[in-house]
Amino acid sequence: MYARSDQLAAVLNDSSIHGVRLVAKRPFNSGELILPLLGKLTTQSYRTIQIDISTHLKGPLIAFMNHSCSPTAIVDAQTLQLVAARELRIGEEITFFYPSTEWKMVRPFQCLCDAPNCISYVAGAKYLSSDILKQYFINPHIRKLAAIAARPGCGLANCRQSRSSYARSPSVTSRCRS
Repeated sequence: MYARSDQLAAVLNDSSIHGVRLVAKRPFNSGELILPLLGKLTTQSYRTIQIDISTHLKGPLIAFMNHSCSPTAIVDAQTLQLVAARELRIGEEITFFYPSTEWKMVRPFQCLCDAPNCISYVAGAKYLSSDILKQYFINPHIRKLAAIAARPGCGLANCRQSRSSYARSPSVTSRCRS
């Protein structure tokens, strides 16, 4: 197992909105490799990241990487790397934009990141407009699924809703087909 304990730490913090978070134990430059993503290929769960259209990865640190609409890191599903999205200081939380890897999440949630560009409700890229997705690094498998969903007459297109209507209607996942 490849360990980076000299560079990262999973921290339990009662003052965090997430409880447990992954933090930098040293500074990282923008674009610098933070962590190679290692783990087991598996089916989707709330503790996995989607690395292609139908495959998920479960690894020891993945569960501690929290969401932010203003992420500090990028999950590159093609290279299986976690890369700094900007300069990171010691003690800063490592976060990523969940819809950058997830088409449809198992456990959608109300976002509490408080970023100016907050999407409010995080359920996966499937429920975000192309305008919102253009603001972020988005993995190729998500871009491909979004292109398919945008085709006229596609079953996936019927699940697209605006950010505001989705935020008011979290039960939409039960009405949509994959």
